[in-house]
Amino acid sequence: RYFKMDGTDQPVKLYYAWDARCFYIGADVPDAVHLQRRNNADIWMEDSFQIALSSRFDTVNALLMPNFSGNRFSSKERNFCLALCGNTPRLFEYGFRRGEKNYLRNVTRKNEHTVYELAIPWSETGITPGKGKGFSAGVVIFNNDKPERQRPTYWYVHGNGVAGGENVSKFMTFIME
Repeated sequence: RYFKMDGTDQPVKLYYAWDARCFYIGADVPDAVHLQRRNNADIWMEDSFQIALSSRFDTVNALLMPNFSGNRFSSKERNFCLALCGNTPRLFEYGFRRGEKNYLRNVTRKNEHTVYELAIPWSETGITPGKGKGFSAGVVIFNNDKPERQRPTYWYVHGNGVAGGENVSKFMTFIME
């Protein structure tokens, strides 16, 4: 759920799956007003879906030492943002491999919902897939319903450490089953 400024909250459904080739993630987001006026790396400032993945999922040192420099994103993290720009789903990566990506993706609008779908190739992440193996991630869904605002009005977070400052130690741990 994410919380709106009017005090209501909205259910967000997240879906995760994996196979030997890709990590798949989807989100079904209630959103009466779709607003995305950007079509470049600034897409995070309006309706969008952002995920950061890390091959560093042992964060014990970062938890014991909150100012540990290992909390910041490094080349072991991949940070992606997906949005529906006009009628085109666009995917950008931030950080060390900055730029637009052409991974399998889709964004659709239906009945005041936005559905985001993304397949991230394991070969691009430094993460080795397999039953019992792990990685960490943080997800943010940004929402801006007010055209006069230049930044998201509110957002949903599933695993902190992406919005409000990079901090890998706040990511959620995923173990593949």
